[in-house]
Amino acid sequence: MHRKRQRISSRIKKAQQKLEELRHRAEHALNTFGLGSDTNELKAWFEDNTEQMRLTRLEIDRKKREL
Repeated sequence: MHRKRQRISSRIKKAQQKLEELRHRAEHALNTFGLGSDTNELKAWFEDNTEQMRLTRLEIDRKKREL
């Protein structure tokens, strides 16, 4: 049981690090391109990044429930 909790905690920590990296990437993109950028490629990138963040948050919540 203790090992399982450690594995789950480790997965939560990795997912939280991934989420922080995704947030940092989005912030960097906004700073680089500005809020007024209106390209399809940039919009697609933000949509993908936002979806990855959503899925990562769901993963964190799921793992926390396992604990």
